[in-house]
Amino acid sequence: DERGTAHGLDLATGQQRWRTTLPSPPVQAPQASSLGFLVTTVTGTAHALEPTTGEIRNLAASADGRLIALPMGVGAVLLGGGTNEVRVITADHTLDRRGTARPIGIEPWVSSDGVAWVERDGVKWFAPDLKAPIRVRGLGREITALSGDGRALYAVDANGTVRCVLLDEPERPLWQTPLGGRCNQPPLPLGDALFVLMDGGLHALDR
Repeated sequence: DERGTAHGLDLATGQQRWRTTLPSPPVQAPQASSLGFLVTTVTGTAHALEPTTGEIRNLAASADGRLIALPMGVGAVLLGGGTNEVRVITADHTLDRRGTARPIGIEPWVSSDGVAWVERDGVKWFAPDLKAPIRVRGLGREITALSGDGRALYAVDANGTVRCVLLDEPERPLWQTPLGGRCNQPPLPLGDALFVLMDGGLHALDR
């Protein structure tokens, strides 16, 4: 919850299995990973909660700045914090630094292939086989919502323009459609369509 109390529930019965309290309030929803449930706090500390007991394991020391912890492969990736780094944590808790990240408060997109996040000057994409994140220039700037589908990323900017960029061609948009209005929810790819909820209504775009 907003005070930092985490609850583990049994899916079969709905009964509480454990309860634990983080050292400080969280800034992100828990993310399931092979290291446990990942969560970061207002102090810039990243933790992994053991799924069966709720035991808290520290992944990164406190640091100033926004820190995000996301699942990646058999480990996790930490974005930002006081060092503004991309830090990959493996299953044996080895830490590998791979470039820079300065995420802002837009929901990132996570897939089995990698992660994408929004910075002040646009979107970055990172995958386990990359030495550093890639700037996805084709999605533009002033992004308010982001999602993807494994082969492409979708973003909506502050003017209400939706853009699609293929991950293997990050420099240019595959297509772009101006809708106008404000979007604060990630676009939803479903079948051949991309559903985008704007303040002017719901739109379905051909992907």
